[in-house]
Amino acid sequence: MKNRICCLVAVTLLLWTAPPAARAAGFTNADEVLNFAADKYTSYQSYSTHFTQMVNAFGPPIKADGDIWFKRPALLRIQVAAPVLGQSKQMTAVMGADDVEWQEMVVGNQTNVLKVDFRQIPTNNPLSALIHNPLDGIDPKHQLDEARRRYDLELLPLGEWQGQPMYVLEGALKTNVHLNAKEASFMRQMGKQKVYIGREDGMIHHLDQYARSGTNVVVAMDFTNIKLNPTLADSLFTYQPPANVTVVEAARQLEQMISHSQSTTGPVLRLPPAGN
Repeated sequence: MKNRICCLVAVTLLLWTAPPAARAAGFTNADEVLNFAADKYTSYQSYSTHFTQMVNAFGPPIKADGDIWFKRPALLRIQVAAPVLGQSKQMTAVMGADDVEWQEMVVGNQTNVLKVDFRQIPTNNPLSALIHNPLDGIDPKHQLDEARRRYDLELLPLGEWQGQPMYVLEGALKTNVHLNAKEASFMRQMGKQKVYIGREDGMIHHLDQYARSGTNVVVAMDFTNIKLNPTLADSLFTYQPPANVTVVEAARQLEQMISHSQSTTGPVLRLPPAGN
């Protein structure tokens, strides 16, 4: 799952000052729809959704089912289940108010726990880019921003998804888009992307990523049972590692990598002591 998982925000003064329902009525291009979606999303204080991801690339098809709970400013819980080599694989990620992310991975009878304390991740070393904030992966606004950055999107005729009215955007990867090496190796094999955005709620309801041939869908994501502004207790965003499970500290691992990379080029960057 960690290598599989992958949608944007200038309209006239009249459109910006009109109420959301009025703005949604007369969009003529993709940028206007993306602005509408970003505006709607930022107005929600919390949301929850179930999602299904189908990946049909680089091997046998894989289906993952999961749930997302989000509460502002930055509380997050994700639970995902997917089969791996015939075994059940379950992943739980929790981001709490203390800016610490916990990742629990259960495969068969094996449980692994990773702790990512973003307060201890240095920002002045390129290796820090290996540590990603989990909010970036599921934040609808971030997905929309990335879709607009990467794709030449156009607005298709109004459509529906699961009986709900949708704005439909479609586009091919930009020829001059900047991608890191890992992204480039994957995305250069991909074709157009199609995104379904709710005409009422502005949320992403479905996404199709096509192969370079333009006919086969290699990644499809469905977001269902979307609840906007639900009451979510803060306790939902707390995590306690199971007893007798070793917790891997991402900050400690990163410090060792940085120390090794700088051993012949300069002083070693030291992180704050664990627990500070």
